[in-house]
Amino acid sequence: MWRRWQQSGDENIRTELLEDLQPLVKSYLGQYSTSTLPYDVLQLKANVMLRDALAKYEPGKAGLGTYATHSLAPMSRYVQAYQNTKYLPQYLAQEYGRFENKERELRGKLGRDPDDDEMSKAMNLPVRQIRRIRLAKSPEVTVSTTEDIERPDNQQSLETERNKDKLYYLRTTLRGKERMVFDYLTGMGRVKPVSDRAEIAKRVGVPVEQVYAMTRRWARQVK
Repeated sequence: MWRRWQQSGDENIRTELLEDLQPLVKSYLGQYSTSTLPYDVLQLKANVMLRDALAKYEPGKAGLGTYATHSLAPMSRYVQAYQNTKYLPQYLAQEYGRFENKERELRGKLGRDPDDDEMSKAMNLPVRQIRRIRLAKSPEVTVSTTEDIERPDNQQSLETERNKDKLYYLRTTLRGKERMVFDYLTGMGRVKPVSDRAEIAKRVGVPVEQVYAMTRRWARQVK
């Protein structure tokens, strides 16, 4: 498949190649299971690394699996660089673990991610401190604001936001109806982008609330 991609330059073939490598990515990232970075962020970064590495692959020197594994070695430096809890004041760093536990607990009760106000009440901390903890949990690379992507009347698709590579490799992790929704939002997959979430829900055959939930999740992944 790599040779087909090299000969044709077809990005769809490269997408398929990256999809085939996902079991390897999952296995490799297992060593970072205790990291404070969310798995989907690690997966996205790994796919970006593999994308860059595939262009330099030389089949005569190593098998693709071996080469791909070696190409993911810089993940350790990435994880270390983004373990941002050390940048929190000590009194907030001590709350970091409690924040994650409470966030998980509320997510289970509410069926969605709790907002800053809800976390503030649950932890008895000011909203500004909740926001500082959230910032420490996030990689510093910003693709777009969650508010811009989630706004119902936003006439721009996700694809018009900055750092399209992040969106492209996020797409490789999606399947079925999730990928269909993503394609309508971004204009990827050779479809015309649709800004109306209700229309997307109708076309794909899922509740509109589910489309909004997907959008919020993807916004967090790429911000």
